[in-house]
Amino acid sequence: MVNAFAAFWNICIFRGSPAQAPADDQVLRILVSIVLAIILVQSVSVGGERMWPFAGASILSNVLLLVAIYISLRIRKLTNRLRKTISAYLGTLAITDVLWLLAFWLAAGNELSDFLIMALALWRIAVVGFILKHSLDVSLIVGLLLALAFFIMSVLVVVMVVPFPLAEAA
Repeated sequence: MVNAFAAFWNICIFRGSPAQAPADDQVLRILVSIVLAIILVQSVSVGGERMWPFAGASILSNVLLLVAIYISLRIRKLTNRLRKTISAYLGTLAITDVLWLLAFWLAAGNELSDFLIMALALWRIAVVGFILKHSLDVSLIVGLLLALAFFIMSVLVVVMVVPFPLAEAA
């Protein structure tokens, strides 16, 4: 798993590619478990008593992004890259979300926290764009635009579907 972490970190810092991500069943199961655990910790940290809408929103958002990635790979006739792309997505998601949690906990309640969380969100979009660039054989700008479009689409769907108590949680 140490080699897997190194592969995911290299993707996060734009030095690796999804082709280097491990994609066997055991790694994928571990990644799904890690991501779900991180989502639950984030939901408790952000939502407190209202953790379930936050957890549901996060899970739905990631499922929508994975479906968009699948459809994109299918359109490009590159479904043979699906497992490695999902592995790269989940592995980098785990890393960026742990960093998000650290930023949330360490700088909670001040402007630095807001800046760090926004910077991590932008970094996350860039990492997904980088993954899409390699997985879909497109330019970096196309990968970034697709990542941004996928994130916007997932946020719009989540806001329409999940009873998200924004005003009450603040």
